[in-house]
Amino acid sequence: GLGMGAGILDYGFGQGGPQAFLHQVSLSWRLGTWTPFDVASRYYEKGQPRRAMAVWARVPGGDPQYAAAQERRAAVAEELDRPRLARVRRDVEALRVEGDRQMQAKAWARAEAVYANALALDPANAVAKGGLARAREERRKDEARLAEERKSEEARHAEVARLNEQARPLMARKL
Repeated sequence: GLGMGAGILDYGFGQGGPQAFLHQVSLSWRLGTWTPFDVASRYYEKGQPRRAMAVWARVPGGDPQYAAAQERRAAVAEELDRPRLARVRRDVEALRVEGDRQMQAKAWARAEAVYANALALDPANAVAKGGLARAREERRKDEARLAEERKSEEARHAEVARLNEQARPLMARKL
């Protein structure tokens, strides 16, 4: 066949019987519009959304249907991305629950790591941001409390050492 725009000219030759030959010529004309936008829309209607997106991407910038093509591409991309987004939301929720569990166990560093993983999947998640901030604050408080306890312990040891030094001459006299 020979295609010319929306028209197709087709020629066929065959044998119709023992001594008959058939020659057939057909002319087909596609009706309707065949702009890239329309072709893409047909692909989408036939259940081929990725192919439709590829054709909508080829609609030229000066085409009156350019804006509509970009909107359709974005809508179909979002539609195709829904299952992945649902998995991400499910994973983020599981990480948030685990982070909360670690917070209850006062495992601040583990809670931080879990909330950070949730934020890696969904950087805009306010609950994970809040959890991470709380875990960091609690860890900071614990570190400050431990540092204060260490100073206090060192001061007690220094006091005991000072008292032992004072008591040594007294102990030596009794012996």
